[in-house]
Amino acid sequence: NKIMAEGNEYENLPLEERLSHKLWKARLHGYEEAIKHFALIDDENSNEYNKYVGKLKNFAVEVNALAQDTALNAIMSFLENAAISISARSCSSVISGIVTKRFNAKPKIKAKAIDVCLMYVEIEQPETTLVIPIKSVLKVLPKILEHSDKGVREEAKQIAIDAYRWVGAAIKPALQNIKPVQLKELEEEWEKLGNERGVPSRFLRSQQAQQEKLAAEATAAGQDNVDVPQGAAAETVNPFDLLDPVDILPKLPGDFFKNLNEKKWQVRKEALEALQALLTANPKLEPADYSDLIKELKRLIGKDTNVYIVSLAAKCVAGIASGLRKKFSSYTSLVFSTLLEKFKEKKANVVAALREATDGLLLATTIASLQEDIISFLENKNPSVKSETALFAARAFAKSPPQNLTKGVLKPLCGVLVKKMEDTDQHVRNNAAEALGTALKVVGERPMNIYFDGMDKIKLDKIKECAEKAEVDFPSNSLAGNKKTITTATATKEKSTGNTKTTSKDTSQTSTAAKSSRPASKPTKKSNKNFILTIKSKDSKKPAASANKENNKDNGTTKNAEEFVEPNITPEEVDTLAAEVMPSELLQQLVHSNWKERIAACEALDKLIDEIKPENLKAFLFVQIIARKPGFKDTNFQAMKAKCKLVTKLAKTPRFGKRSAEFVLSAMVDKCGDQKVKAEAIEALTEMAEKLSLDFIGNQVISYAMSQKSPKVISESILWFSQAIKEFGFKIKLKSYLSPIKTALSHTNPTIRTSAINLLGIMYMYIGDTLRTFFEDEKPALLSQIDAEFKKVSGQKPPDPIRGFSGKNSNDEDSSSKGTSSSANVVNVTDLIPRNDISGQITGDLIQELGNKSWKVRGEAINKVGEIISAAKFITPNIGDLPSALKERFSDSNKNLVVNALSIISNIATAMGPSINRHLKIFLPSMLNTLGDGKTSLRAAAINALNSLEKEVSLRSILEGDIMAVALSNDSPNSRCEILNWLEQKLSTAEGIPAADITNLVLPLFTCLEDRNADVRKKGQALVPVILNLIGYDVVMKLTGKLKASSKSVIVAVLEKHKGTSAVTNIANATTTQKSSESKPESQNKSATGTAGKKGKNISSGKTKSTTSLSKVTDSNNSEQNEDILILYNGKEARQKDERELKASVLKWNFSTPREDYVEQLKDQMCKCCNKDLLDNLFSPDFKQHLIGLNKLIRAISAKASSEIPCKAAAIASVDLLLKWTTLRFFDTNPSVLLKCLDFLQNLFNLLVEENYVLTDMEASAFLPYLIARFGDSKEAIRSGVHSILKRVRRVYPVSKIYPFVVDGLKTKSSKPKIECLEELGSMISASGISICQPNPQKAVAAIAEHVNDRDNSVRTAALSVLIECYLLIGNDVYKFTNNILNDRDKSVLEEKIKRNQKQKTSATTKPVTEETRARSATEGKIKSTVTSSKLDFQLDYDKIETENASSGHDSLPTGFISSKDVDELMNQPPI
Repeated sequence: NKIMAEGNEYENLPLEERLSHKLWKARLHGYEEAIKHFALIDDENSNEYNKYVGKLKNFAVEVNALAQDTALNAIMSFLENAAISISARSCSSVISGIVTKRFNAKPKIKAKAIDVCLMYVEIEQPETTLVIPIKSVLKVLPKILEHSDKGVREEAKQIAIDAYRWVGAAIKPALQNIKPVQLKELEEEWEKLGNERGVPSRFLRSQQAQQEKLAAEATAAGQDNVDVPQGAAAETVNPFDLLDPVDILPKLPGDFFKNLNEKKWQVRKEALEALQALLTANPKLEPADYSDLIKELKRLIGKDTNVYIVSLAAKCVAGIASGLRKKFSSYTSLVFSTLLEKFKEKKANVVAALREATDGLLLATTIASLQEDIISFLENKNPSVKSETALFAARAFAKSPPQNLTKGVLKPLCGVLVKKMEDTDQHVRNNAAEALGTALKVVGERPMNIYFDGMDKIKLDKIKECAEKAEVDFPSNSLAGNKKTITTATATKEKSTGNTKTTSKDTSQTSTAAKSSRPASKPTKKSNKNFILTIKSKDSKKPAASANKENNKDNGTTKNAEEFVEPNITPEEVDTLAAEVMPSELLQQLVHSNWKERIAACEALDKLIDEIKPENLKAFLFVQIIARKPGFKDTNFQAMKAKCKLVTKLAKTPRFGKRSAEFVLSAMVDKCGDQKVKAEAIEALTEMAEKLSLDFIGNQVISYAMSQKSPKVISESILWFSQAIKEFGFKIKLKSYLSPIKTALSHTNPTIRTSAINLLGIMYMYIGDTLRTFFEDEKPALLSQIDAEFKKVSGQKPPDPIRGFSGKNSNDEDSSSKGTSSSANVVNVTDLIPRNDISGQITGDLIQELGNKSWKVRGEAINKVGEIISAAKFITPNIGDLPSALKERFSDSNKNLVVNALSIISNIATAMGPSINRHLKIFLPSMLNTLGDGKTSLRAAAINALNSLEKEVSLRSILEGDIMAVALSNDSPNSRCEILNWLEQKLSTAEGIPAADITNLVLPLFTCLEDRNADVRKKGQALVPVILNLIGYDVVMKLTGKLKASSKSVIVAVLEKHKGTSAVTNIANATTTQKSSESKPESQNKSATGTAGKKGKNISSGKTKSTTSLSKVTDSNNSEQNEDILILYNGKEARQKDERELKASVLKWNFSTPREDYVEQLKDQMCKCCNKDLLDNLFSPDFKQHLIGLNKLIRAISAKASSEIPCKAAAIASVDLLLKWTTLRFFDTNPSVLLKCLDFLQNLFNLLVEENYVLTDMEASAFLPYLIARFGDSKEAIRSGVHSILKRVRRVYPVSKIYPFVVDGLKTKSSKPKIECLEELGSMISASGISICQPNPQKAVAAIAEHVNDRDNSVRTAALSVLIECYLLIGNDVYKFTNNILNDRDKSVLEEKIKRNQKQKTSATTKPVTEETRARSATEGKIKSTVTSSKLDFQLDYDKIETENASSGHDSLPTGFISSKDVDELMNQPPI
């Protein structure tokens, strides 16, 4: 016994010591206890597991044979019970021990060891969808198949067979180099498998949860024998992904490109065969710059006379396209049209090669990007070209999934193909039918029937026959296309339908096998690891349902109070239900005539509500009881207070829903205007908002309040909403509130306007400057008040919310309670902005116009897109094929169109916000290519677009992938300089950029460091310390191993130079770059938001510090600079003579959009009349330079204190050029420049008026049309500025000559410019008489009367106002002139307006010709008169006074204002 006791002493040792004891029995005892210990730990993340992670390796290499099985069971128990984050840490050590010690053990131990390995696979997070990374297996498999041991070779052979069962033919390319005998054996085994595919019998932990959920749903639906979908079995492996990419460009012979241009066709053939051999040996290519190679191949295909060379070149294009796949998309436009055109060659081998090449392009792009060329070549004169193009369309349809064949793609293509069904050539007809039949099979009959309308039966039958024969072959990015097959789930379903018993039996056996293949786990704690795929027993419904319920509870998906729908209770049911919960005396007391009785009843009802269980209380019933007459219209304020308190109490109950809220909400809003009950009503609204969400209650309150007449109710409701936002946080959808707020801002009551402005101020704290965008169209005075409110709250942090939505489940992460942290204040502005869907305006015709052969049509299409974006302001990401169409314009031969397209991309990015990220990869590569252009203005536009994209999607998205690296590999020095400079600025302050994306830039950067261009090398060296600081010196040095020896020494020297100073240098650069990068967006934002709509406000307040300092330097030497800004040059007569005589070298100033040649001509002309600095400012692509130039011009033509105008004579001598330059600025979209430009024009015309200058006809015709076009601007400040300038123009140019220009402005389709032009005409006629109307008053009045029939009410009103002005001058002749124009209704409206106007005027007789008219006539004869200048200085704008007065509801001028007649009489008095 003593010996026994000594022998069992180890049983008293701690578990950890037993597991490492030298006695095998002690270790065995420890393993057994460890199995139990692991199963009893409740928390899978317990630290207890961490104690044993390091010991598991010793379990795996247990030396005693009797303890090995138990040791492996202990490992299995650990893996089943511990969290994945803990157990996964032991993977490498345990697996290495098992591989070395257990795979050569006895069969039982070996099987157990395999189970442990499979368990590690189950808990690991796989990198591929197939769990086992097949690519790494295939790399070593050929070597194992050559092993000397037959057993090893057999196991390797079995791996190849099993791999084929899972991934199919995708493994064949990796095994093509094994021995022919082995390959033949494998192919025989693969052929035996047929279409059999692997089905998983075990699942990952993440998959098990999904499988259980599907099983529970099937059980809850009451279905038996339901096969749970097995996603892994239906997945296919892309064999292309199993290959390693190879860069073949360095492997090309050194004289390759030279040989391609040799005269001997044999030399060209050898060069192409060398390229083809490389492509055959390397099916997957590394992305690089293949542009030169593609251009050479394109030349050979298109121009080489040797058909063999043509076919070889086409095959090479096919190989490159197949090797690059999506990376080839940027080259498709280069070669596609050439390939189609070459189909005129009838040699079979050439046609086959061309077909192969065109099909290869489908791997890189979609049919949508190729449809323009397809349509063009379907109309080709050559039948062979048409036939093969139609056949290509058929293959493209077959390889396109239905979602890619949208209406925008099908409509133009099918329209042409249907026409080709009538072609004289039989092959064209047949191939067109095949293409239409293939499209019919892919998308179905419904989308295609519209194109077959009216087609005869023979052709329709032909198309349907082709549809039946068509083989749909969607692209799978594989080396050989994979036909569309029936999915595994479908096959299983068909099999089960045919033989249910067999399926059940097979499934049962599979489940049993799976269950026996591994040890049982603890069912009370873990889900069943061996998930049974087929559900057979109905008994499992209850636990599954309960489990589903538990899952819902855990996930916080139970229905909340917001989703609770109250049952409707009709008035007839109220009495019956009320009798069940309260005595009849209480009901009578609630409607008693004595207010004290009603108060007592409310108190009793309050107690009754407390007595009823909350879950049984029907809130809607009590709400209807309280609302009984007098209800919420109770005249006694004490009784009303009590009822409001009852509503507040009911709102806190769980069964208070939207029906109850809507029933009482109008009454609570009405009582907000009652000072005595306001506090209780507001409390009730707040409680309802907390119950049902602020957005729901806020919408109801604001909508109802704005329909009320009481200003008190409206203002108090808005104030409540303002306070509610502070208490709840900004948890509303902004779009629904914009219209009511705008209505409140335009209200006649100042209290309502003030409360609305206060509400905007509170919203501004959460949203920022974006909010102002929605109110830019407001009147300037109102906008200035809004800006003042924004300025008051600018910089203030929104208050922390103190209330939250109590209707949600307590476990919901989104729910907020009192005392919620400030993180709830974070508002995603992009989610709040209401966006417009412009997809309907991006029509197929517009896309076709963007690709039209005529540059004028393309330019107009780009302008149309710009107008659509500007009108929408904020847009959804659904813009159809617009990104692809704009991408093509980046390579446009017309550089002006490229600049415009880049500007459009910038505008789209701003309008779309972060959602532009989904279109980024479409146009970013092409956009980066424009940085290599020689024109500075084009590169500046590209950088501006790139900055706009980076601002919206972040630098991380732009650097993602290898797009930037490929662009940096471009040999153009301009491109490299621009990209390197941009990367240095952005990366200096970047955070959170993945190291892999930055590492992609390193090798191209090395190339730049050896560039022949000094600027490129300098920019590259500036980027080096930034890169070193981001990813580290060691990483960059490691990449130098890929360089040649000669290059490596140069690069290493540069890296060593920056090694010690990289951190310091980067910090310095980051500080500098941050300041500059911050100053630019701030200045842009301020100029865009701070000055828009502010008439007469100095733009300099929104400039950056750098601009301010520049202006200070300029101001410090004003006297010297102003003298030299404008140079006196008397060349005006010569310029006008050249333009009048239409000399070939001079362009007439007449255009719809300024082309670059116009700009260059003006720049050449202005270089003689202004100094170099001003010229650089005026013609810079940067709008900030335009502002600086305008400031200089304003100073130059403005009078200083006690001094004359500095550049008066020079400005007058060059006034034609200054006016032309301002017309260029009218095409700018920046409001800051426009406003400053109008400010300059006002100063200029003031100068001309003072000098009694008279504009020439050529000066007026080059300026006035573009000025009047700005009447269509959306900003009131700009339109008002145009009116003001035109009034000044009247004093330097005959009004009768201005009249036709304004009339031409009425020809637009837009309503806004029509209104403004009509208002200007009325003002001109009123001020100068009817004689100014051209060609004569009769025709002029008739032309104005045509606008009375306009569909826009404001246009009709403006036209009637002009006719009234004419009536005051010519009397009843107005009726005669408009008799044939106006219908009876319009005539009656005109008569009524005139009668109303006669009440306002003391006399409606025709006025005599005033001194104003005589003064204008004198101006036409260049007679200088002081009366003209004095008159307009004192004239009131009584038209505007009458308009505003009429809108406020008054029929006459306010008392105290001077009428138009009084003004005329006053101005006719002789000067004092």
